[in-house]
Amino acid sequence: MGTGTLSSLLLLLLLVTIGDADMKGHFDPAKCRYALGMQDRTIPDSDISVSSSWSDSTAARHSRLESSDGDGAWCPAGPVFPKEEEYLQ
Repeated sequence: MGTGTLSSLLLLLLLVTIGDADMKGHFDPAKCRYALGMQDRTIPDSDISVSSSWSDSTAARHSRLESSDGDGAWCPAGPVFPKEEEYLQ
């Protein structure tokens, strides 16, 4: 293995280790065992927002799990490309 390859692997290992350590402070799987409220509508439609939607039948309120309302999903208004910033929150 060349020096460049070894250096690249060590850098990658360092980045993965730093990234993993950073996530441990933000993500606790023990606290994520329960539903968030999307499926059972604890989170009301008015609290769901999206960057855009293709039509009324693919609006934010149709993004719930196990839902067959509308077309059964949220869809952004147009094709999504790498530089586009569509979101569902």
